[in-house]
Amino acid sequence: MILAFQNCGGTQIDAAKAPGASEKVEAEKELSSLRELIESLSASDLSCASDADCEVHGIGSRPCGGSSSAVLVSHLNAELEQIEVLSLEYERKQLEYNRSNQIAGTCEFPIVPAAACVRNVCQLSGAGI
Repeated sequence: MILAFQNCGGTQIDAAKAPGASEKVEAEKELSSLRELIESLSASDLSCASDADCEVHGIGSRPCGGSSSAVLVSHLNAELEQIEVLSLEYERKQLEYNRSNQIAGTCEFPIVPAAACVRNVCQLSGAGI
């Protein structure tokens, strides 16, 4: 399960200070690949025995602060440690991308849904994004 928070507006303030177009495209591809890997690992095992095994894990970095999106994870997932390491790398790279491209955004605060264990599978519960 993949969640997407409201975009922070992704507006360039000063295009003259942004890296070259090829550098920007390469950085975007790298971010996209890293995010896809995190999403894939997270979705590979959503098994659970109780609600405590499930979590909505924020990933990325919005220009105005906070996570740019989130993934549903199970604490029983054998790849959880790798997901956490990759999530920190993704956050660092997106923060760097936002700064080097002078990305600005609207500072909205999304409602993060709760995670619950339903029939031994982590799922989103309640209101949310």
